[in-house]
Amino acid sequence: MAIDRYGRNIDYLRVSITDRCNLNCKYCMPDGVCKKLSHNDILTYEEITKIIKAFAKIGITKIKITGGEPLVRKDSYEFINSLKKIDGINEVTITTNGILLDQYIDGFIENGIDGINISLDTLNKEKFKKLTGGNLDKVKKSIQDLIDKGYKNLKINSVIIKDFNEDEIIDLAKLAKDNDIAVRFIELMPIGNAKKFESVKRDYILSKLEKEFGKYSIYDKKIGNGPADYITFDNFKGKIGFIDAIDHKFCKDCNRVRLTSTGKLKLCLQYDVGINLKDFAKGDITEEEFLEKIKKALMIKPKENSFKDLDNIIDENTNTMNEIGG
Repeated sequence: MAIDRYGRNIDYLRVSITDRCNLNCKYCMPDGVCKKLSHNDILTYEEITKIIKAFAKIGITKIKITGGEPLVRKDSYEFINSLKKIDGINEVTITTNGILLDQYIDGFIENGIDGINISLDTLNKEKFKKLTGGNLDKVKKSIQDLIDKGYKNLKINSVIIKDFNEDEIIDLAKLAKDNDIAVRFIELMPIGNAKKFESVKRDYILSKLEKEFGKYSIYDKKIGNGPADYITFDNFKGKIGFIDAIDHKFCKDCNRVRLTSTGKLKLCLQYDVGINLKDFAKGDITEEEFLEKIKKALMIKPKENSFKDLDNIIDENTNTMNEIGG
C-alpha cells in the first residue's frame, strides 16, 4: 500500500497524457490560448505504461486519464483500453470534453471502461461558443449516445460561474432528473486564468435546486473514485453531486496524486510540490529506486489545500489546468 504521512491510502493516479485541447475554455487557459508543448517534452505511451505498472506494485488500483483533452492525442483510444490489462489496475476512467468521444463510444463500452466524465458548463450554444470556442452539438450527441446505449457510469461535470451560467443550474440538473446519470457541480478552482472569474457556492445552488425540485435527500453510497457529495430528489432518475474543495474540503480523505504529461508527479492540485519521474521513464534508475523515490515523495504530500489563504502560499502551483489535468 502507498500510505502518506497522514495515514491516507493513495490508490488513485490521475494521468494527463497531453496538455493540448481542441477547446479553449477561458477559465482553463491563459487568455483562451493553449500553449503547446513539444512532443519531445511529453511522455510516450510506453513510458506512461511503465510508470503505471510500477505504481500498481505499491497499491495504485485506479487510473483516471485526462488532458488537456486526452482524445486529441494520436492513438489515445488504444492506449486507454490497454490499461485494463495491467496487473493490479482495477478501474480505468476518462475525463473528456466530449467533442471527439462519439467515434469511440462503442469501443470504450465493449472494452469495459469504468467511467466517462464529460465536462459541460452550459447548454446554450452561444454561451458554449463564447466560453470554449467549440460546437455544443457534438458534446450533446456524445452524451445522448451514451444514454441511448444504456451506459451507467456517465458523469457530467459543470463549473458554475457567476454572471455566466448560474441561470442554467436547473437546466443542467434536469439532465440527472431525466436520465440515470450524475450531474456534478464543481467549484471553480482559483488556479491560473480561473482567478479572473467568481465561483458560485454550493448553498446557492442547493437553494435553486430545492426551490425547483423540492427537498433533497442525501445519497450516501459511493459513486466512482472522486470526492463528490451526492444528493437526489423525488422523481429523479440520476444524482446531483458537489465537488467544492474550497468551502467543503475533502483533503483528509484525499487518495490521489497526479502525473503530468511531462512526467512530473504532482502531490496536490494547489501546490507546486512534487517530483520528476522522467528518470525512471527513461531508464536512468531502477524500478526499486523508483518505488523508494515515490514512497519518500508521499511523505511530503501536503495535509490540505489553502485556497482561502492564497496571499500566504509560498509554493503555489503556477501551471494552468490544461497542463495539470484537473
